[in-house]
Amino acid sequence: MSGLDFKTIWEENRRYAITAFILFFLYCAAIDILPRSYLKTTLSAPVYKTASLLGLEQRFHTFSPEPPRRNSRIYAYIKAADGSTSIWNYPDVERLGNLQRKIRAPRFRILATRNLRKDSILWTDFARYVARENNKSASSPPADITFYKHTEAIPELNPTTGQLKSKQNKEEFVFHYKVTSGDLPG
Repeated sequence: MSGLDFKTIWEENRRYAITAFILFFLYCAAIDILPRSYLKTTLSAPVYKTASLLGLEQRFHTFSPEPPRRNSRIYAYIKAADGSTSIWNYPDVERLGNLQRKIRAPRFRILATRNLRKDSILWTDFARYVARENNKSASSPPADITFYKHTEAIPELNPTTGQLKSKQNKEEFVFHYKVTSGDLPG
């Protein structure tokens, strides 16, 4: 048989591939521990999307000098085929049981805060998931799903008065999806 034998190619080059992966990971980790700055932005720009897709992106916000400054929640308005509407809320990590919180909470938080940005390619798949989760009636399946993101700034303490600065809330449209019959089981 003529052509490429991928097994042979892998056997001959796996050390190089593994070494390249480890070096790429170390580069990403070194960039992520830097504080927010022009240098960090410049160094991370060429590898950011690849690192995100490979799951190598890591944030140390809890331990860094710049912890998160806002809380975000995602919810969806679901319009069924009969015209009825319902609201789906992204799983609230704080309301999960103890075991689920330890196992699933970091993944939920990472998906909601970092991977589901307005321009993310994940919205279509996420909308299909929500459609399947809310397909409760065969006579009236979900027809449209519209996602919104509610962002609430964590109020800062005013150092001169000792009072909390006013909260800033923002509600924004994120994504709309028209559900097709192929998105739903059965």
